[in-house]
Amino acid sequence: MTKPKMIIVEDDLKLQKMLQDYFVAQDFDVLVLDDGSNAAQTILAEQPDIVLLDLMLPGLDGLEVCNQIRENATRQVPI
Repeated sequence: MTKPKMIIVEDDLKLQKMLQDYFVAQDFDVLVLDDGSNAAQTILAEQPDIVLLDLMLPGLDGLEVCNQIRENATRQVPI
């Protein structure tokens, strides 16, 4: 059975590392991003099973990233 894929978009590196460590320990395949600028493109390309998205991000804020994902995703991704 394959691990569920998660993308964490969080600019606070300490919190990002804590979340990544926790979800890896829970057997997720985790990719982390720290900027909203290319987050939507990466999420759409990677097709994760779930996204953990911060609202306050450099580049694009999390709400705009979420809107871009919803407008362009080929399937509903839980955010």
